[in-house]
Amino acid sequence: MTFERKIPELVAPAGSLAAFQAGLEAGADAFYLGVGRWNARARAQNFGLDELEAVVAAARERGRRIYLALNILVRDSEIQEILPILERAEACRVDAVILQDLGLLSLLRKEFPSLKLHASTQMFLHNSLHVQALARRGVRRVILPRELRLEEIQAIRSRCDVEVEVFVHGALCFSFSGMCLASSWLFGFEASGNRGACRQVCRFAFDGGRTPYPFSMKDLEGRTHLKGLLSAGVDALKIEGRLRNADYVGETVAYYRLCLDAWAAGKDLPTPPARWRFGRRTTPGFFAPLAYGQMIFSQAEDEPWTGEPVGTVRTVRKGKAKIAFSRKVRAGDRLRILKENGVRVLEFTWVGPTRDEAEIEVEDRSSPRVNWKVYRLGTSRAPVARSLRRAPVRLKTLETELAVSSRNGLLDVEATCQGLGSFRKLYPLPHRSGMPPLSPERVSACFRRTGQSPFRVTTVRVSLEDPLAVSMADLNGIRRTFFLEFDQECDSRQQERNEERRQRIRRTLEILSDEKRRAEPLPTLRPIPLSDVAEARDDDRSADGLLWVEIPLFVSEDRLKDVFKQLQGLVENQGVGFVCHSLGWVDWLKERVENNRIASGSYLYCLNRLAVRFLRDAGCAYVLVSPDFPEQDRKDLLRLGGTALPPEEPKRCFVTRLAVPDLRLWRDRCALQALRRPEYTEVVLAEPD
Repeated sequence: MTFERKIPELVAPAGSLAAFQAGLEAGADAFYLGVGRWNARARAQNFGLDELEAVVAAARERGRRIYLALNILVRDSEIQEILPILERAEACRVDAVILQDLGLLSLLRKEFPSLKLHASTQMFLHNSLHVQALARRGVRRVILPRELRLEEIQAIRSRCDVEVEVFVHGALCFSFSGMCLASSWLFGFEASGNRGACRQVCRFAFDGGRTPYPFSMKDLEGRTHLKGLLSAGVDALKIEGRLRNADYVGETVAYYRLCLDAWAAGKDLPTPPARWRFGRRTTPGFFAPLAYGQMIFSQAEDEPWTGEPVGTVRTVRKGKAKIAFSRKVRAGDRLRILKENGVRVLEFTWVGPTRDEAEIEVEDRSSPRVNWKVYRLGTSRAPVARSLRRAPVRLKTLETELAVSSRNGLLDVEATCQGLGSFRKLYPLPHRSGMPPLSPERVSACFRRTGQSPFRVTTVRVSLEDPLAVSMADLNGIRRTFFLEFDQECDSRQQERNEERRQRIRRTLEILSDEKRRAEPLPTLRPIPLSDVAEARDDDRSADGLLWVEIPLFVSEDRLKDVFKQLQGLVENQGVGFVCHSLGWVDWLKERVENNRIASGSYLYCLNRLAVRFLRDAGCAYVLVSPDFPEQDRKDLLRLGGTALPPEEPKRCFVTRLAVPDLRLWRDRCALQALRRPEYTEVVLAEPD
């Protein structure tokens, strides 16, 4: 007996045009990409606004899909800057938008209803309670955290009516995605990982631990658990790597394409190429439980950075570093120089011939004797990216119905376009004596051709009261004129609609800004962890008299029932409030307690007025403003009713599922300490010794 196996979509990174084209040739089904800096990989090449339609067109020609990543947090002042991107995405009908910001989620649902929504892994959807909460709010697909076990992914897939996407290959963060504030605490908001500007603190060397790189994760290589993921029925497998080059994308996509094709044919999955050229050491990830030491670079001789060692730098004189190569390097090799403590000195592409030694300019001028290391990150010998503009093709994004009729020497053509209304024109028919009349079928076939216009004709109704005795050249001329005029009219209507929408959004933001706080003092909630409730004292209560309890940041699928029981006993206590870091808990509590006992935690990030309204409408009496925010912007947002300050301590840098041993680390006057929770570890800033 044969049966058809479900084949998930293979989603590839497109951090550049060359990477997109490499993935296209290698067999990716879909691509995720960013426009400019408005995504979680601001350092990638990304795409310009004018390039988006060309990329979508190139993908559509091959039957592939494009997902626009807007997976960052957005400030009030930036919403107007993002609108042109959303308008272009709507016009070229990208297949979905990947979101993290709750304000943008509410904006797209109301103002851009035709765009499908995918919830980014940055939204930390780690159990079915949270996934269902997003599904109720219009999200079509969730991108699950990399930290989930295989059986947890299976459970979420079976319990939730939403598409599930899972990372299968690429870099791993030490922290749960969306819960890393290390870069912000150490370098300021402009280095926020939630803004695509992460400084990769997890790759830094630290003193005081068993390894100099206590937070540097090995890369994910999920092939050993691929059969389990495929059997679980996940809808998409995702490859991380928008900062990687085209070779990485092409080779990685090609291998996983072979795996999916083998699975579809009922064959054994192939082994990977004899030598993966990209990388750090790998791990099967969290699909099965592994110890902390198995997931990070645990030995002192391990180097956490991508690539293979190819040389050393011993001296730096007058801004020139002298490299002694231990392996051959060739033109196109991407090299990185690191100091002894792991700090990056320089990253560059080697363009010269093979040598044993070389000198290269660096900014460091005060290190006559050093012991820096040189690594090869990868090799890019792929062909130069081909322009997408050689043969511009407009996307057929506007579904259109036509009605064509002839009477009294006129041809009446009327079009009804999805979302843009109707357009009608009358054209005089030339008199052609002796010309045989055209049949309705030929007229219909003629008007289904739309040339370079954006219309896709779905229906043509033809009514010929008078015989249409004209030549096909005459009819084609009328058709071309009609679609040109219709295209111009649609552009004008679209511009008017966009301007009306922009004004409507601007008015909404102004109205929300006027909803100022009343005269009551600014509340500061001091929640205690749910695990510490039994030891709570009266002085743990906040100024409003409530004992605020923080629901655990991470609750696995299996432990949900236990946490429900713990909370059920507290729900009946009118003196207890709850701080929630996910919409799932907000929805669960809203059915059981008064709204004045629900607060959104700081990991339900709130950086704009739309997000404040979204959370207030969801049922939160208090909205804790994120610490991952410029001071002045925080002050402006805290003037709004219902907002509150998060607790000053602890300053969480990382939140990880790994059972990190007790440690205290330091680096450049910065100290970090691990705090164990029932299912995760918080690594927080500590007072330096």
